[in-house]
Amino acid sequence: MKKDYLVIKQALSKDVCNYLCSYSMVKAQALAKLQEHNLISVYDVRFGQFGDLQIPNPSTFCIYGDSAFDTLVLQLQSLIEKKTKKELVPNYSYMRIYRKGDELKKHKDRNSCEYSITLNLGGDKWPIFIDGKKVNMKQGDLIIYKGCKVEHWRKPFDGNICFQVFLHYNDKKTCTSQFDDRVALGTWAQAKR
Repeated sequence: MKKDYLVIKQALSKDVCNYLCSYSMVKAQALAKLQEHNLISVYDVRFGQFGDLQIPNPSTFCIYGDSAFDTLVLQLQSLIEKKTKKELVPNYSYMRIYRKGDELKKHKDRNSCEYSITLNLGGDKWPIFIDGKKVNMKQGDLIIYKGCKVEHWRKPFDGNICFQVFLHYNDKKTCTSQFDDRVALGTWAQAKR
């Protein structure tokens, strides 16, 4: 990858994207019911959460390391390796269902995100800015960028709903751990050091 980012059109089919959007809505509705009936603590984020440190909106569903999305980390790894010309270590996934008014402030990613992927699963259009350049994405498109190196952000969302999943990898030559220090993808259990 010669630039700090690269767009890949139609990396996932419309059918797969629609399935993952529906899956995400089911996860969000299930979490809302579990919390409504006091079956889990609002501090138990293994089932996802509403709002996080970057997007504090209590209507925005977010989930870290979900098995379906961690599977995408593996499924797309060879494509990402081909485009980056790097052998990569899979780290983790993170998914959000953005809502009207959400804003992603300018930031760089943490060390587990040397190669970050933003994948548009569907919903209303919402451009991302990578190192000052506006990038529009359609359903199924992804963008690869050097998450720890380049600033990225989104202006306030004026649509109603937008499904995005983020996949993260590190260069195998310099990486000291995999799966974001978890024992396996799809889990929350931390590996012992």
